[in-house]
Amino acid sequence: MSGYKYTEKCDVYSFGIVLWEVMSRKPTYSHLSQVSSLELLNRIVEGTRPNPNDLTICENTGPIKDLITQCWHSNPEERPTMRNLLVSFANLLLLA
Repeated sequence: MSGYKYTEKCDVYSFGIVLWEVMSRKPTYSHLSQVSSLELLNRIVEGTRPNPNDLTICENTGPIKDLITQCWHSNPEERPTMRNLLVSFANLLLLA
């Protein structure tokens, strides 16, 4: 929708959104429920993202917040690959 070619990075963005929903236990963009679908879409394209500080499912959410916000980067080329995300999660599990 931003004019970029569809790549794996679109799925990375979606993964970040779903992970935010799981970690926050909130529907995405619920704070914008009074906005029309078209307005919401425009805001997302312009860079509106869910609040990473809403992650409440566990303590020390800093590393997860970082991964999620990397998944949402406005430039798809700056988003991690799914392989990089797997490595990052594996490293997080080793640190836990």
